[in-house]
Amino acid sequence: MKSILNSINEKKPSINGFFSFIIIAFLNVYFLHFLSRITIYILNLSTKISFLNFLQCAFYGTKQDVSITSYFIALAILLITIFKLLKSDKIQQLTIVYFTIVATIISLITIIDSQLLQYWNNKADFQFFFYLKFPKEAINTLPLNQLIAVLVVLIALTLIYYKWFQFVFRNISDNSITMSWKSISAAIIVLGVLIRGGLGIMPVLISDASFSDNRDKNLLATNSVWNFFYQMGESSGLKEVEDFRNGKYLFQNFDKLYFKDSEYISPIVYWDKAPNVVLIVLEGFTAELSRYFGGHDGNCMPFIDSLARNGYACTQMFATGDRTDKGLMSVLSGWPGQTWQNMINHPSKLNKLPSLATQFSKIRGYQTSFYYGGNLDFANMKVYLKSNGFENLEGEESISKFTKQSKGKWGYSDEILFDYIAKQNLLHQDKPSFSTVLTLSSHEPYDIAPKSLNTVKAKMQYCVKYTDNQLRKYFNKVQKTANFDNTIFIITADHGKQLNTAETLYGSRNFFHIPFLIYGNPLPKEFKGYKNNQVVAQSDIYQSLHELVLQTPDKHAMFSRSFFRDNHPHNAISNLTGATVYIDSLSCNFLPTDKMSISKKSRLNKLDSLLLHVQTKIIQNFLK
Repeated sequence: MKSILNSINEKKPSINGFFSFIIIAFLNVYFLHFLSRITIYILNLSTKISFLNFLQCAFYGTKQDVSITSYFIALAILLITIFKLLKSDKIQQLTIVYFTIVATIISLITIIDSQLLQYWNNKADFQFFFYLKFPKEAINTLPLNQLIAVLVVLIALTLIYYKWFQFVFRNISDNSITMSWKSISAAIIVLGVLIRGGLGIMPVLISDASFSDNRDKNLLATNSVWNFFYQMGESSGLKEVEDFRNGKYLFQNFDKLYFKDSEYISPIVYWDKAPNVVLIVLEGFTAELSRYFGGHDGNCMPFIDSLARNGYACTQMFATGDRTDKGLMSVLSGWPGQTWQNMINHPSKLNKLPSLATQFSKIRGYQTSFYYGGNLDFANMKVYLKSNGFENLEGEESISKFTKQSKGKWGYSDEILFDYIAKQNLLHQDKPSFSTVLTLSSHEPYDIAPKSLNTVKAKMQYCVKYTDNQLRKYFNKVQKTANFDNTIFIITADHGKQLNTAETLYGSRNFFHIPFLIYGNPLPKEFKGYKNNQVVAQSDIYQSLHELVLQTPDKHAMFSRSFFRDNHPHNAISNLTGATVYIDSLSCNFLPTDKMSISKKSRLNKLDSLLLHVQTKIIQNFLK
């Protein structure tokens, strides 16, 4: 064989031939994967994982590292072979550009995973790829300066990579790589075995890096690029559900621990006249920023606190998930979420969910409306709301006809939204109305906050105070209207927030902590000033409002339990991607739900068993 590379250092022996090229290329790409892992470790996980444990994670990630590196080398061989057959004189340039692109892809995916770990505590998964269908909103999550910084870093790295590979492959000439069909076949066979992960029955799996019961270690061990392309191919998100589908984790007598027997006795309240209902869902409002709701981090919602003191409040309510779509389906459909694919990704199943809007319209003839300052098409929201029975949907398109003010990154500010709905005369309908309002000003990147605020936490606190104040202004306007005295207001949040504090770590108890209150003159005297300090779930809002306003339970909402009933079990279950969490007054039990993590537990405790039992019920209900 002719020489593919001359000596990088003339004092050392020359590295010759096709296989020498493969080895050099392989080592370069493999090293980039090592840099990817150590970058994520330094930026995201160094405070949680020691350096010795980092080395352990790198060891367990080796199989995926070798597999994805072999993919890239095999593709390089294929391209060089094609160029050879075409008798091209651009093989050196092809090699330099190809490996520059590979290096840039690795860096881009590393940046993506670092951001996802910061905000979602997860690497790229089916949820990430679902939101990519809405690129504008996905990009708007990041501040402009951060986006610019990412682009500058990527451009700089690309130039560095290009110069580096010019040096590494400087001695390749168009005739220096001598390849025979035997050498190509041998290389492809060896690389094929490495891509597959060996000669065993099972190929490389996502679970190969899941060596620990510590989720952060498993995330670090997982190769970001291998995971990215693996998840890209897993578009359904319905992975590892067979044990749940077949009832492996159903346990006798466990229903009563979560699905309490809610035998209907009598209406909670007798209404002389059906009240108007305004349900306000606040974007990312964590109860940790409220004094009244027992928060540990500031007093950012004084007006909401004042309403809670004069209404019915649940101080220990916990969100069922970590995204807006999950929160909406929890409140409006009593759906508890799940640890795999979001229900909103499956439009064909949405019309099977319970629906407050449909029930309000069907049972009491309510007019139903939904208001949002942003794009209603984002994340299939409009599809869900229509299937949920809302007659009138109004988003940024409707509001644009009302105001000349410009939009923020996610849409019109909460000030404009509340001004708009105040002028829609929600309380002046001939028939009773059920109106749901979703705010957005407290969504990342918090673009209404002053640029002088330097931390994400300070910006969020400002935005929460801002929305709280806009809510106060809205009440000042509508309380002067004729039907205000026959209106009840329900205020809650779609999900909690991570505040970079010990109390709100991702997946911890207070990460899910959200406010909930009911306020209005029609409420009976015993409700006003009532403080429910028992643990309840966000999904319980559905059944509770159904019984309160419509004076009957919805038997189809099996995952929602009225917190007005004495037999409520006083617990909550929250779901994240790949994990489920049990919460009661004394406990917070976190359980990964992938097959490997469950099998690694030497013994399931009672709360583990309950979590798996409830997940089985959810999955079986979904797959019916």
